[in-house]
Amino acid sequence: MKFLSLKFFVSAAMIFSCSLAMAEVAPALIKVGSFSEKNIDPNIMNINLQIWAKAATAAQAQEMANKHVKRVKELTEKFKVKKEDVQTEYYSVTPEYAYEHKTGISRIQGYSAMHSLTVTFKNLDQAGQFIDQAASGNKADKEKSGVTIGNIGWDSDKKGEAEEACINQAVKQARGRADDLAKAAGVKIKGVYSITNQQVYANYESAPMAGAARAQNKMMMSADMESSGTELSPGKIKIRADVNIEYLIQN
Repeated sequence: MKFLSLKFFVSAAMIFSCSLAMAEVAPALIKVGSFSEKNIDPNIMNINLQIWAKAATAAQAQEMANKHVKRVKELTEKFKVKKEDVQTEYYSVTPEYAYEHKTGISRIQGYSAMHSLTVTFKNLDQAGQFIDQAASGNKADKEKSGVTIGNIGWDSDKKGEAEEACINQAVKQARGRADDLAKAAGVKIKGVYSITNQQVYANYESAPMAGAARAQNKMMMSADMESSGTELSPGKIKIRADVNIEYLIQN
């Protein structure tokens, strides 16, 4: 009786092992990868303005910085920038210290205020003029407060369309490649087993910063000095989609 029970156990174990082995057989696949790229022209410029001021008291520093903020916001209205396209990124008022060697003590010698604004500028033809006028300031006040260009970035409201087109093209190319492989191997594709997509990304090609640097130095000149306008080169925005697809095949 014990012998029969042991024989039954062994038989059951063998059946289970065979079933498990069959379940672990890898499916027959064709694996292909593809990508698609598209370059588009930017139609949006993100301009970061650093508004700063230094004074003996915190209140004076804030007041001086606020004058520049007011002037910049008036400029945005002049250039028809929407209110929602002007955003405060950072604001601070901090003490400045001076170290006294005789006493070994650091004492407050004044305060500095910083207000960082990002302006989403959509009329690129006038962007250079806006930068010049924003960065210009009162010559007599140039060492106490001013506006500098923190950074310039490019964007486009057409990115979504370009990203979708890249994904569609990459998938289409992958299927064409899989069909060629299947034909050469004498098999047929039954369907898609898996598909992965690396995040579609946009590569914002950097614009030459010489113009921005020149605009940043406008605050060193008199406010009534005329400017021919900062020239900026936007380059292209590169959109790319990468896909990896596994297709099930049958002989």
